[in-house]
Amino acid sequence: MKKYNFDNLSLTHFSSGTLSLDGGAMFGVVPKNLWSKVYPCDKQNRIKLGMNLLLIQNGNENILIDTGCLGIRNEKLKKIYNIKNKNPFQELGVSEDEIDHVVLTHLHFDHAGGATIFNGKKWVPRFKNATYWIDKTEWKRATSPNEREKASYYPETFMPLLEEGKIQLISGDKEIIKNIFFINAPGHTPGHRIVKITSRQKEIYYLADLVPTAKHLPIAWIMSYDLEPLKTLETRKKIYPKFINKNVRLFFEHDEEPTSGFAKEENKKIIFYK
Repeated sequence: MKKYNFDNLSLTHFSSGTLSLDGGAMFGVVPKNLWSKVYPCDKQNRIKLGMNLLLIQNGNENILIDTGCLGIRNEKLKKIYNIKNKNPFQELGVSEDEIDHVVLTHLHFDHAGGATIFNGKKWVPRFKNATYWIDKTEWKRATSPNEREKASYYPETFMPLLEEGKIQLISGDKEIIKNIFFINAPGHTPGHRIVKITSRQKEIYYLADLVPTAKHLPIAWIMSYDLEPLKTLETRKKIYPKFINKNVRLFFEHDEEPTSGFAKEENKKIIFYK
């Protein structure tokens, strides 16, 4: 758990657990002899990833970006991906009922799998007093996925939000809460988004699966999990100039431990530094 102050905002970057994914899939066309030097894998070729969320507090409201997969009960899924959940809310000093907004960058199980909870009878919103912000295109894809997408979406993690009237569907880039912008960043999924936080002409970014770990900053290091990798590349080319060499803090979701820092370009290479 790492805390930051951003003018009048308090930010907490924290882990909701880990999972293990195939290293080759995580680094796409990048050869193993390159990616394994920066992200070692186990005997099954898996790399250990975090599910690192961001809590934003503005004095009046508590805003949570993504939810990990705290609610996942599918034992087969947990075994396949070696999912190790941990509920961080006891440490945060904020209860689940005190969360006012949940911003879901997309609806894959490792991002939205903590949005609901099984109460012994049915699935219900975990953050019962929160509004859940979701991209409109993402909602359409998640509720009517094709064969390739289907394995990443679990209806019990998002359909109860609709049933309880908790959802705000968003089209286009939008300031959804004061100083918090929900930005289109397609490629990983067509409705994937990132979050921009602003204050006094300064910016920070939560990059979700546009750049899942700090090791993925090289512009062509794109996951095979991305549905449209060339669209991811196009999105990166659009977004990167907003933070490269600009002392803009970046928050990454999938490093094994909560990681944030900055990016600069040296000798045509993008370098991460803290």
